[in-house]
Amino acid sequence: MFSFVFKYCIYNAFTEDEKQSGGGGAGEDAGGQSGQSEDVEERDRQETGERHEDSTETDMSVEEDTGQTQGARRKTIQTENAVRDVSDLGQKCDGPNQVKLSEYPQQRFRVRKRSFSANWFSHFPWLEYSVSKDAAFCFSCRMFGRNIRHDNFVSTGVSNWKKALDIFKEHEKTPAHRSSMIGWHSFKSCTSHGIVAEQLHSAHEAEIIERRKYLTRIVAVIKFLVKQGIPFRGHNEAISSNNQGNFPECVNLVKEFDPFLQSYTAPSHSTYLSPSSQNEIIECCAEEVSVSIASEIKRA
Repeated sequence: MFSFVFKYCIYNAFTEDEKQSGGGGAGEDAGGQSGQSEDVEERDRQETGERHEDSTETDMSVEEDTGQTQGARRKTIQTENAVRDVSDLGQKCDGPNQVKLSEYPQQRFRVRKRSFSANWFSHFPWLEYSVSKDAAFCFSCRMFGRNIRHDNFVSTGVSNWKKALDIFKEHEKTPAHRSSMIGWHSFKSCTSHGIVAEQLHSAHEAEIIERRKYLTRIVAVIKFLVKQGIPFRGHNEAISSNNQGNFPECVNLVKEFDPFLQSYTAPSHSTYLSPSSQNEIIECCAEEVSVSIASEIKRA
């Protein structure tokens, strides 16, 4: 009996320990799950907040970029309008408008009054003056400059007469101004002398006309000698010879009375005075005669 009761007590104690241990594990699992769910919710809230902040920053950057772009566009439009408004400046074909007045409008710089000076035109050939704006502009940059629309010498003009000389000298040193001056000089050269390709073409055409005139006279002498049956060559055709032959002597005779031959100097490689050139011209004349005879026979 005692052993039975002892065993029953031990069994009950063991059963209670299992229940307590099992209940504690379940509680811990439930607590762990609830803690994990809270951590997940917290991370979601943080990610949502970060995305919201990122979207806000993106919107602000887009607005800033849009504002900067619109500002640049407005500045460009204002510059273009300012350039259009100045109608008393020089045109591309006319050059800078260097207005020389007996008296220019004066501006007060503290105590003293200063104004534009016509003497500056002699030192700066590119300089021009706008009476309507009372400002100085750069003709070469305004007409031939590239990507310098926001420069004061192109857009609004320079009217700081107190430091005008220093401003003009600094402007002359800029690469953009030097490039525009090269473009201006090239334009003036093309306007006065024409484009290089056109000059070469004109010179080539003039040379062709002169050579044809010269060859016409050589052919005329050859036709005369052939028609008369006179021999062409002589015994001594050297320049120092008194009688170079019939062909050279006839050419020299024509030259005495022909101003063109007197002024024209044939190139050394195409004088048409050599025996081979004479024979080629004679053969060409013979072909023309043969064709003419054949055509007359066909018509008969």
